[in-house]
Amino acid sequence: MARTAVFVPAYCLTHSGERLTRMSQQAVCEAVALCKKGRVSHFIVSAAYDTWGKEAKLKKELMENLGVDVAYNVKILPAVTDSYDEAKKSCAVLEQLGIDDLIVVADAWHLPRALRAFRWHLRSVCVSGHAFRTS
Repeated sequence: MARTAVFVPAYCLTHSGERLTRMSQQAVCEAVALCKKGRVSHFIVSAAYDTWGKEAKLKKELMENLGVDVAYNVKILPAVTDSYDEAKKSCAVLEQLGIDDLIVVADAWHLPRALRAFRWHLRSVCVSGHAFRTS
C-alpha cells in the first residue's frame, strides 16, 4: 500500500512577525482537512528564512489545535528559501518515511511552480497538487 504525505509550503509570517500569513494558515488547514479524509499519514512542513523557528512553531500549534499529533505526524524543513529548496530538502525526509505519494498543498497561483520543483527533485515519488485560493 502506498504511503502518502502532504507538503505545506513556507508562506512566512506577517510583517509584524507575530503570526502566520492568511495564506500560510489556509495551507495548514487544507492539509489537515486532507489528513482527516484519510488521504495522508504525514505532513512535511517548511518554514522560511531566519524566522523559520517561529513559523514552524505557529504552524505546529495550529495543527495541534486542529487535532494533529505533531510529534508523530509532522516533519519540519527549516530555513527554506524557495520552492526548489523546499523540494530538495524534502527528499531525505520522504525517503526516511518511505513516502510513495506526495500532495503539495499550495495557493492556486503558486501551485504550478511548486509542482515543477517537486517533480524535478522527486523523480521516484508520485507528486500531485491540491490548490486553494486565499481569501
